[in-house]
Amino acid sequence: YGAPADVYALGVICWELATRATFFGSCQFMWEIEDHIMAAHRPELPSDVPEPFAHVVRRCWAQEPDDRPAAAE
Repeated sequence: YGAPADVYALGVICWELATRATFFGSCQFMWEIEDHIMAAHRPELPSDVPEPFAHVVRRCWAQEPDDRPAAAE
């Protein structure tokens, strides 16, 4: 783990703030969440989320860690 994993987690927190829901809340076990992430599944962002905010979340969730923004950005 490193900074790209932290940026991914930041995207998760932003999604949870925007939706007021639990990330992959239907999963009962951590391995289920890991399977979703490794398969490049991402929860939907509601249509009322402002596009600049949604864009940041999607960038944080890039499948390739090197494609994620730096935390300072």
